[in-house]
Amino acid sequence: IPQICSDNFTFCSQSDYTSFKDPRHADLGWRYIDVFPPSYALIEPDEYHQKRISLGIGEGFRDISYGKDFPFEHNLDYLNGVSFSKGCYIGQELTARAHHVGETRKRVVPIKVGQSQKLEGISLPAKVLSGKKTAGKILSVYGDRGLAILRFQYLGKVLHVQGTGATIEGYAPSWWPQPPS
Repeated sequence: IPQICSDNFTFCSQSDYTSFKDPRHADLGWRYIDVFPPSYALIEPDEYHQKRISLGIGEGFRDISYGKDFPFEHNLDYLNGVSFSKGCYIGQELTARAHHVGETRKRVVPIKVGQSQKLEGISLPAKVLSGKKTAGKILSVYGDRGLAILRFQYLGKVLHVQGTGATIEGYAPSWWPQPPS
């Protein structure tokens, strides 16, 4: 990145492109808008999605059910996606209450699909079960990894995907600032 766009900056604008650091996580790198400068290494979309999934970071309509899920369920409080100092946005009261009470029972987490099993092509979101109890739902799958909203008590346990013979295991991302409560 040119000197004006060093790592000390979060936004950069040049005559032929604009870029910014992905504010969600340092490992997601920079995003470019407009014409891509040919001298920079770009990754393929599949590589980006695999990285994002391995970090447990949801994105867009594929992973987020707009109007149905809460910001904390998608880790937006950890990913610079929720402001507690600005006012007036839809869902502000619920978000503020969850923040101050400090209770979130489920969140988006990365999952690993059971060995030699495949989930590609299943209808998403897919219900995840622990015995007969609902543990959460799978949001997206890339190879043997994916994202799911899971209740905390089921992290680290082998769970079953309803309607398939497949199993998954969810785990807390390493970047979470605290263990789930």
